[in-house]
Amino acid sequence: MRPAMRLARQTHRAARAKIKLERLASTFTQDAPRTAPGLLEIDHSAPLLSDCDVFLDAIAALENVNATARAVVMAPRSKNALAKLKTGIAGDLTKLTPPADYSALRRVVSNQISTTEGGSKSSIFMGDFSNLAIGLRSSLQIEASKTAADIFGKNQVLIRAIAHVGVCVLRPNHLLRIINVE
Repeated sequence: MRPAMRLARQTHRAARAKIKLERLASTFTQDAPRTAPGLLEIDHSAPLLSDCDVFLDAIAALENVNATARAVVMAPRSKNALAKLKTGIAGDLTKLTPPADYSALRRVVSNQISTTEGGSKSSIFMGDFSNLAIGLRSSLQIEASKTAADIFGKNQVLIRAIAHVGVCVLRPNHLLRIINVE
């Protein structure tokens, strides 16, 4: 392939990726719904997390599109609710043992997942997160200051890092969002 054609193809791919980055970045803002084109969704309509069935349904939905569920990301409130699950036998306070498929997932807790979607609901994200690409739009800028605010009087140094970062989903159907989780 000629160098000029190779450069044109790379430029075209970069432009398409930038458009996808911009579209995805706009869908993950607080003002917009947290969804992306092609992202799988499961509506958890039960009032509370009472068992692990919704996770098994999510794993099956991912397997139906030849994806592998490798991790689950949830709000601290959701993790706490799952940790408190009991076996369901009357009078038995034994903690519920999660299924093997759920236990095999890497579990990540993040306070960046809103717990106020539609009142007091939140989302849980699951899938193969190796299909996310993170790109720096500008170089990382690190600043240090001894004079900002009241840092000088405390004999400290204030350090901040600034970066403009974009996220692109390479295979949206390999990620899943469980919505309406209380």
